[in-house]
Amino acid sequence: MRLSIEVSEAVIDQASDNASTLRHLSLTCTEFLPRARYHLFLSIVIQTMAQMLSSRDFLDAHPWLPPVVHRVAGLLIPLREDYSKDGSKKPIHLLDVVPVHLLIRFPNLRVWTMASGSPLGLSLHRSALRCYRHYGSRIHYLHLLDACFEGMSDFAGLISAFTSIHTLACSSITFRKADENDSSQVTLRSNTLSRHPPISTLRCWLSKLDTKTNIRAIEYLLRLTSHDGAMLHNLNVTFNTQGKDLKYFERLEKSMRSLSQLSSLTLVIDEDIPEILHSCARIVESVGRIHPRLDVQVEFKANPLPTLGSRISYLGPRASTVRPCLSDK
Repeated sequence: MRLSIEVSEAVIDQASDNASTLRHLSLTCTEFLPRARYHLFLSIVIQTMAQMLSSRDFLDAHPWLPPVVHRVAGLLIPLREDYSKDGSKKPIHLLDVVPVHLLIRFPNLRVWTMASGSPLGLSLHRSALRCYRHYGSRIHYLHLLDACFEGMSDFAGLISAFTSIHTLACSSITFRKADENDSSQVTLRSNTLSRHPPISTLRCWLSKLDTKTNIRAIEYLLRLTSHDGAMLHNLNVTFNTQGKDLKYFERLEKSMRSLSQLSSLTLVIDEDIPEILHSCARIVESVGRIHPRLDVQVEFKANPLPTLGSRISYLGPRASTVRPCLSDK
């Protein structure tokens, strides 16, 4: 019996997160090949300069590939050290060399991920920011993960270079410079780098943040989305206490009060610690007073159901409007 295309694709979709199985399916028969390829090459990762350079030849040899790729992840690893004008050493990162050929040749590219893990401060060159602004207009989802920036202005410059993002996710964003001008005083360096008008608001529908991120970065992003014309409707914040004090959560609460367009707020409790629950309760209560119709969901990660009621009790008077849920992830 011959299976319909719909049934075959449904079977292959069940193995979408298993590369080994997808490879075997792609070799099984020609009918399985297109769908298996779709899942195998939906997302690609560029980790080294050699991979970036070889990708050009690979694309030339496989003309079917560019339309398949929707996501690119690049690691901000330092390639080498160069000397700046003052004689100090400055790390040169992989994505300082903008992969223009990837941005141009992938017509369906929508997700761009930058990850690092290196303690060296990231400060992209102006020419790199120009290229991201000019060629990154297809990017709708920008994810910055575990990245250390030289300073607040470097973070702001990179964010502003992507002008079409609908979803912004920032996780574990830090700064090498401990003391810098307050985030409210940061001028987007990239505004002076092109003929595009300055970005006064961040026009994205959804932001995903976590409290491993430096509070200055969160304040900056929420301030951008609080102006008239901003389009942030959904905010997702993951709470943990790693190296955070009470002042951090007080500043977070204050920043969230000004989100006039917000319609949905999701708070993810990553650790079962009273300080986090109290901070979450204050935010729910404070933001709820300003936005009484706000849809609030509190997610407790891997917490047993019998203790859920006691956790909800931390949320105070607004607990009746909160939709709690459990997650095994």
